Amino acid sequence: MNQSDKNQYSVIGKRNRRFGDIDKATGRTKFVHDIYLPDMLYGKILRSMMPHARIKSMNVEQAKNLSGVEAVLTSKDIPKVYYGPWVRDQLVFADEIVRYIGEPIAAVAAETEDIAEEALRLIDVEYEELPAVFDVEEAFTSDKVIIHPCFNDYWRLYPEDLSGHGCNVTSHTSFYHGDVEKGFAEADIVVEEKFKTQIHHQCYLERRIAIADFSPHSGDLTVWASAQSPFLTVALLARVMETPISKIRVITPPVGGAFGGKANPLLEPHAAFLSKAAGKPVRIELTREEDFAATNPRHATVLWAKIGAKKDGTFTAFQLKWILDSGAYAFEGPAVCDCGSVFGRGPYW
Repeated sequence: MNQSDKNQYSVIGKRNRRFGDIDKATGRTKFVHDIYLPDMLYGKILRSMMPHARIKSMNVEQAKNLSGVEAVLTSKDIPKVYYGPWVRDQLVFADEIVRYIGEPIAAVAAETEDIAEEALRLIDVEYEELPAVFDVEEAFTSDKVIIHPCFNDYWRLYPEDLSGHGCNVTSHTSFYHGDVEKGFAEADIVVEEKFKTQIHHQCYLERRIAIADFSPHSGDLTVWASAQSPFLTVALLARVMETPISKIRVITPPVGGAFGGKANPLLEPHAAFLSKAAGKPVRIELTREEDFAATNPRHATVLWAKIGAKKDGTFTAFQLKWILDSGAYAFEGPAVCDCGSVFGRGPYW
């Protein structure tokens, strides 16, 4: 390659525009929010107001009879199929037990958002409140509140024996390198400390949104979603709807921010089931309040770190124990736990 060719492929000293910047700056970029289909309905999700409770009864008749409502769904109207990327511990709608404030228990599709919201207010739910736990250390050390009593019956990607690792544990990772105790013995100073990090929501500009269009004639389903994992979404929809993957298409237009917060499907199953029930396209877009309350923020953690060093600044040993708060369901918790265990010590190998 001559010098002219090298200059052609070099980025140093040149002005390089980011891909898509002009379209975004001029408003030409189309997000899911900009998509409107003929006869499209508006979906809304009824969410639990209890952190942990048994659903004693749910009456949806008034919502169904409201003018402009075209579909009302609960767990009784769809297949009871558990899903999850690492642990299949979750249902599209809570069946008998709700495990967090904001968990979906019903959904409606109506001609307008206002009608859909009014329909939610007409759904009568009676709960039996159960003991709840709000602190990850308490959940880990105490068996007073077991979030998933049937956890061992769930499918897990890594079906490890979790007995002896604590309560309410969805996964456990151990990573060792070298002789840690020897390293601490050789250290001139050992520092040990406990740290806590809080939940961080990604605060993407574009809220979670999904549009589903189910064809009653062909059985094909097309979904537009603001998501990071379209193929994972296809697989999840095929599973919960008990439909061949070949019948499902997921389209991901430019995403208005995600930062890991849209890695897992969220609204797509609810929109898909509503579209199938109503026979029309259905759009579900979360409010900012819903997005904060019922999506996938960065996990809170509790960490115990111990480090040994010599007087010349050489590190001799590092030990890290941490508890990751994945909330009421596993979601990506096991993956984050694995990554943290491997990378928690940073560049010091």
